[in-house]
Amino acid sequence: MFEIGNDIVHPCHGAGTIVGVQEMTIGDHTARYYVIDIPPKSMRVMVAVSRAEETGLRAIRSRVRLRELLSDAIDMASAESIETDYTRRLERYAAMLKEGSFKEVATVVVRLCLLRDRKQLGMRDMTLYDHGRHMLAGEIALAEGIDQVTALNELDIELEQMARRIRLEDALTAEHEELDLADMLEKRDKRRSTWSRAVTNGETEQIVRAAVELTILSHLGPLVDSEREILGEAQAALARDAAEHMELSASQARDYVLRRLDDAALRALHADGPDDTDQLE
Repeated sequence: MFEIGNDIVHPCHGAGTIVGVQEMTIGDHTARYYVIDIPPKSMRVMVAVSRAEETGLRAIRSRVRLRELLSDAIDMASAESIETDYTRRLERYAAMLKEGSFKEVATVVVRLCLLRDRKQLGMRDMTLYDHGRHMLAGEIALAEGIDQVTALNELDIELEQMARRIRLEDALTAEHEELDLADMLEKRDKRRSTWSRAVTNGETEQIVRAAVELTILSHLGPLVDSEREILGEAQAALARDAAEHMELSASQARDYVLRRLDDAALRALHADGPDDTDQLE
C-alpha cells in the first residue's frame, strides 16, 4: 500500500507523487484509486489501489541506488551490446521500457545513446531514446530533490561522456589487419594529404587510423617532417579526448594514447607478415 505523499514510478508515465486517494463508482463497481501527479508531463494519472502491483507501480529507489544502477549500465556498455536488427531492437527495447525498471530503462538508454553516437537515430529509435531519458531523469529528480530539467541535463552530460569514451576506446583498440602495407608505402606521398585532412576534419576513427598508419611507418624508418607534424597533431587530439572523457590527467592520457597506437601498429605489422617486422628487432 502506498500513502499520500509517496514518490512512485508508473511504468508508462514515469516518476510522480501520490497526491490523493479517490473513491469512484463505475456502474455497480466501487473502487479506490491512487491519484498520481506526474510533474514532467504536467498530468495526473489514476490507478486502482487493488491493481497497483499488477500495473507495475513501484516506489522510487534511493538516490544512491539509482546512481549505482546508472553507473553499472554505463560500465557494462559496449558497441557489441547494441541490437543491430531494427525490428528486434524496437520490440525488445520497447518491452524493456514498458517494464519500468530503472535498470532496464537505463540499459536501453545507454545502448541507444551509443547507437546515436555512431549514426542518426530513426524516428522510432529516437522516440524510445527520449522516452527512456525522461523516465530516468524523472526518477532521479524526485530521488535527489532537483528539478527535471537539471536532472535531464546532468544525465545527458554523463551519457555524452560515456559515448565519447567508448568510441575512443573502440577506435584505439580496433584491429587493422586489412591494412595493405605495400600499398601504403607505395602511395606514401599521396597519403600525407589524406592523413592531414583526417586529423583536421575527421571523426575519431579517422584520426586514429591516420595515427596508426603513421606509427607503423615510424617503426619502419624515420618520418619526414610533415609526417611527424601530422602524427603529433593526431596524438595531441586523441590525448585531449582521452583526458576529457576518460578522467585521466594530461600525462596519463598521452601515455595511454601512445601505448594504444603503438600496440595497434605492431599488431598490424605482425598481421601483414614477418618480413616487415624483421626491421623492428
